[in-house]
Amino acid sequence: MNPDAFDNLNNLRLTLERGAQAKNQKGPSKPTRRKLKGDFVIVPVPWLYEACDVLSSSRGLFVALQIYRLWHMRKPGTDYVVASNQKLGVLKDVKRRAIASLREGGLIEVLPGAENRSPKVRVIER
Repeated sequence: MNPDAFDNLNNLRLTLERGAQAKNQKGPSKPTRRKLKGDFVIVPVPWLYEACDVLSSSRGLFVALQIYRLWHMRKPGTDYVVASNQKLGVLKDVKRRAIASLREGGLIEVLPGAENRSPKVRVIER
C-alpha cells in the first residue's frame, strides 16, 4: 500500500524554515501586457461607417479620423477643435473637401470663424 500524505500529520505542519521560504517566494506572476507604441484612434463603428459612406477618398477618411482623435484629446470645457493642416498632416484642399463632406453628412459641425483661418470643428456623436 502506498503511503498517504495524511498518514503522518507532522509532514503537514509548517516549520519556521518552511514558513520563511514561503514568505520569500513570490506567487505566480501575472502576464505583463506589452505597451504598444504610437497614436491610436478609437472611433464608434457607426460613426466610422457613416464617414466611409460620406467620404470619397482614403485621405478624407484619414482627415476624419484625425479630427475625431483631436476631438477626444481636447481640453475639458472646450466645445470645438481647430482643424489645422499641421495637426491633420494633409494638404489644404484635401482637408477642405473632407470637412465639407463630413459637414454635409452630418458628422461634424463647422463653427463660424474668420476667413483664411483653420476651421473650428465640433464632432457630432450619435
